[in-house]
Amino acid sequence: MSPSTTTATETAATTHSIGDELANIDLGDKRLNRRVQSVLENLAANPTANLPNAQKGRHELVAAYRLFDNENVTWEKLMRPHWVCAEQRAKLHPVVLALQDTTELNYNGQQISGLGPLSYPTQRGMYLHATLMITPDRISLGVADAWMYARELSAEQAAKLPPARVTKKSEQRKANAEKKKAKAEQRSGTAATAATACVNQAEPVSASLDTPAPDLPTCKESVRWIEGYDRIADMAPELGEGTRVVYVADREGDLLGLMKRAQQRNHPIDWLVRAKHNRKLYEGEKLWESVAATEPLGTIKFECAGQKGKKARIVTQEIRALPVKLGKHGTIPATCIIATEVGAPASTEPLTWRLLTNRAATTLEMAIELIEWYRARWEIEIFFHVLKNGCTVEKLQLDTIEKVQNALALYMIVAWRIMYLMRMGRACPDLPAELVFEPDEVRTTYLLQEEELPKDRPPKINEVLRLIAQIGGFLARKGDGEPGVQTIWRGMQQVRVAVTTVQILRKLGQLTPGGDE
Repeated sequence: MSPSTTTATETAATTHSIGDELANIDLGDKRLNRRVQSVLENLAANPTANLPNAQKGRHELVAAYRLFDNENVTWEKLMRPHWVCAEQRAKLHPVVLALQDTTELNYNGQQISGLGPLSYPTQRGMYLHATLMITPDRISLGVADAWMYARELSAEQAAKLPPARVTKKSEQRKANAEKKKAKAEQRSGTAATAATACVNQAEPVSASLDTPAPDLPTCKESVRWIEGYDRIADMAPELGEGTRVVYVADREGDLLGLMKRAQQRNHPIDWLVRAKHNRKLYEGEKLWESVAATEPLGTIKFECAGQKGKKARIVTQEIRALPVKLGKHGTIPATCIIATEVGAPASTEPLTWRLLTNRAATTLEMAIELIEWYRARWEIEIFFHVLKNGCTVEKLQLDTIEKVQNALALYMIVAWRIMYLMRMGRACPDLPAELVFEPDEVRTTYLLQEEELPKDRPPKINEVLRLIAQIGGFLARKGDGEPGVQTIWRGMQQVRVAVTTVQILRKLGQLTPGGDE
């Protein structure tokens, strides 16, 4: 096996089933630990269903609601075992990309306390800022960090809301929320809670960072990008010297405060962001014009995926790179890469990327590597798509933002698992399916498709995954390529129903182990 295949095999060996992600959870009560694992497995088995339908009967539904309402349960506690698993997987790879982005969660019309306005003030909801770790081959390693917050209503918006109904239970929930907030503020190495307080209560945030950057935003949501960098930088030493982490962000991450923070910490991880600002350089020239005036290093060619109203097409970009010094006094060394499309169709706007990084790009190969890493940023968009449209988290009907956050913690693990399966099927199609699927999942998949299991070898990951996707609506025609996340999550839902049926029949003695087909 090649080194990449060997690493993928080792990664798969740490990721057998979704229940393994919470195997080491400790909520202070063994019954509570078992309950959260059961709730997670039920959500994974039926990701597109609402919470009541995803649980197996009224007893398990009540248990799920009690779990999310338990004062000893926080979303950080729920996710911490998954963070550890993600770190263990990351240790197996020489380069890990930490993708960060923010998405809106719209709960308009639902009676959930603690929500705030979204980009449209008339809409109510919250924001999720997540960090997804992947390999350069786009195999998803796990969610490494998250920051959930709601904006505060303006005085005018608050005045239009109906008066809140105060009850003994609502007062108790408020007191519990204050306790959770106080505990969360003890989270070491990050400024997540302080930053959230800054957004919601207009309190200063810079004092909560050990050595804040001089221009760290005060009372600005942009602090989430710096806090996200800090969280991953704190984790980096745990991965060992054999793993280098690259922080990747879109244009919102183009912040001098983030670059200064990385410099102050001596770059424990690298950073790569899409440039938003055409800054004035220390020498007096403009950033983008300075790079455009250099000779091209060469070209890169890749397929640009089709979108609504646009067909997939082959893109050729001309690449230029220039070492620059950013900041008022030119104290931040960086490299700016500009990739400009050449020969674009007449009716299409040329695709141009302007990137900033602390890494060098003195050759075409080095620049292409960085561009490919930035292209992989799209994986976090897919993650949000799975979370919102596959797991339908915007349909959660819980009455407080704290309960929603607890539910989101589990759904993020479910969304990661779906992405992991999709990418493993593409990157390592010939690995044995038993590395990522349970035996019953493999057997029932073949059963549902009326296919026979291979008799001379174990089924391969890609074979099983394509059958699952076909169950979910993937046509598998010659020109269809590999299945996407949507058909995979639909297919997995039906497979898990079949698995449950098989396991019940076996328990009743109507099936023998291994003889289900």
